Amino acid sequence: MKRTRNGAASPRSLVRRRLLAAAATATLGSIAGCSLLDDEIERSATPAAIDSDTLDRTSFEHDGTAEMTMVETVEVAGETRDLRLTNYLATYRKTVPATDGGVATVHLFTTPSVTVADQEANPFASFDTRQLLSEIATRAGEDGIDDVREVGSRSVRVLGADRTFTQHEATTERQGQEVVVRLPIARLVNEEDILAVFAAYPKLLEETAGVYDAAEGIEHPVEDE
Repeated sequence: MKRTRNGAASPRSLVRRRLLAAAATATLGSIAGCSLLDDEIERSATPAAIDSDTLDRTSFEHDGTAEMTMVETVEVAGETRDLRLTNYLATYRKTVPATDGGVATVHLFTTPSVTVADQEANPFASFDTRQLLSEIATRAGEDGIDDVREVGSRSVRVLGADRTFTQHEATTERQGQEVVVRLPIARLVNEEDILAVFAAYPKLLEETAGVYDAAEGIEHPVEDE
């Protein structure tokens, strides 16, 4: 069992089992809606992670890495294909001191790039920023956000290159209260995977710098432990 830095057993295994169960249910629903052809395309991503030095410096902790299977029928260049994609979602969490349970999260979602007839077939590659934000937020359990609006952007050094994070604000309910949250998100391609980096935190926490510092420590690919 993986352990946290203080030697306590990590909740990763329990979290992962729960998410895997949810993913399995979603997959069965997708399979029921389409017939799998003999020429089904199956691809698997590799997980991403934040390195340990960055975690020590930013006080984020690894909260689990979940494997998620997605089955979807797509049409590219006049060809219909069934895709079976293995994706990974790594979650990092930080409880901010001097707040009443204020939490910031960073999520790393990886999904394989798939080329059919020289065109990208993975739907995550064609989502606009708001579609991508909605899809990743739902998978990360950060759903229930309303009135999403773009408020700016920032360039952050991730995996050796400058990446543009689009920052949004939205309203959601936390602990029975309506709060304004900030939602930075970026998408990039690395080692044949599409990597989406998504963060969420209450605006009042002022965790913008901490979130981007954490993103600078992203590693990909890493082994799924």
